[in-house]
Amino acid sequence: MTLQQVLDLRRVPADLIPYTPSGERLPGGMVIGREISNGSLIVLYSQPYAPKLSITRIPDEKTSLRIAFSPYVLTTGITVCVLAALWTLLGRLLLGDAAVLTSPSTALILAGLAFGLGLLFALLPGHGRPVLETGAPLACGAASGVLTTLSNPDDYAYQALIGAAAAAGLLSTVRWAWRGRENAGTAQATADGAVCSLSLAVIALAALFAGVDISLLAAALFGLSAPLLLALPGFSVSVDQAQLINEAKIVREASSVRGAEPKAPDPITANFIDAVVTAGVARNRLWTVLICTTVLVCFPSVAGHVGDGSWRGPVAAGGIICVILALLLVPRTAAALHVRLLPRATAGILILAATAALGSSATADVVLVAALVIGTVALLIAVVSIPISRSWHALIFTRIGDLLQGFACTFALPLSLAGAGLITLIRTGGLG
Repeated sequence: MTLQQVLDLRRVPADLIPYTPSGERLPGGMVIGREISNGSLIVLYSQPYAPKLSITRIPDEKTSLRIAFSPYVLTTGITVCVLAALWTLLGRLLLGDAAVLTSPSTALILAGLAFGLGLLFALLPGHGRPVLETGAPLACGAASGVLTTLSNPDDYAYQALIGAAAAAGLLSTVRWAWRGRENAGTAQATADGAVCSLSLAVIALAALFAGVDISLLAAALFGLSAPLLLALPGFSVSVDQAQLINEAKIVREASSVRGAEPKAPDPITANFIDAVVTAGVARNRLWTVLICTTVLVCFPSVAGHVGDGSWRGPVAAGGIICVILALLLVPRTAAALHVRLLPRATAGILILAATAALGSSATADVVLVAALVIGTVALLIAVVSIPISRSWHALIFTRIGDLLQGFACTFALPLSLAGAGLITLIRTGGLG
């Protein structure tokens, strides 16, 4: 929405002109969330606004420095732990047992350091960045679980998954119990992180005991990411039904003796609305990061089935294409920048990885055809995006996008599972 649309919606008189607190006049065509940041203060004044600014010294400089540098510390911790996990996984994939450290105690020390760093981040006070403050313990916990595989000479895939999910869920639970009451966004983000991680650990443990191949579990998580992206906007905001429907005023034709007497809903206050919006924004941003991370982690396992040489190869490729379409068709009107860019960046990484894999195993003709197809699609997207960026909207493109998104989210999961061998597993009764 533009600033003028917001003023018209709030029935602001036309003689009130919007200004910044420093006295700069704001045009009505500026878009909220892009040109004007969310949460910005706007002054409405009926005549030329000339404020007299004064500088107030902040009494507690140490607190201000701690708040200012806290995001950088968290980002550095996340980066270090992600790099450590990637180093471990790539070493095991490329070198196999040769990447295992000779001393198991060294691997346990590295894992303990990562877990201790995550515990430190989980106990730090919040500064209004619930996703970043929740992502640091999750990343450190996942890195500690992956680092433990350095001392395991056997099959490390399930150990890495279970250890990473369990440690991340434990650290997120600690932050939810310790800092969840400070902010609605922190409470929602930490609760979602804990439930998601611990549930994944339990599911992976059950799959391990059942003897399910981990590639099948990875395919399920990979295909499930597409419908989750589609359901994320509606899933993010959670409001109690009693606040939406006044059950006390509904006329019942036949009341039940077992039914409780409905009561009037609590009054909707500004604090209630702020808590709902803050929790919804935090949940939307956190799940976007989790879904994109899951897609990147599970992609190599699904892509490994493309070159099987059987009918499962094209089916697995179809599942990958559906997930890429779902990532590209995420709405472009999200307020947070990374919610708009992260899915598309993930899709770009998948396309580059698939192209590199195809180029290393295919003939020159196949590579040329694939390059022409990708180039044509990219050129078509660029041509269509130019008039759309200049406020020209055609309903036909919206309908085509909705159809493609619905198709991709419907078939991503079944195609990924079929390509990973679920049909064969069911037909053979788990014997092949």
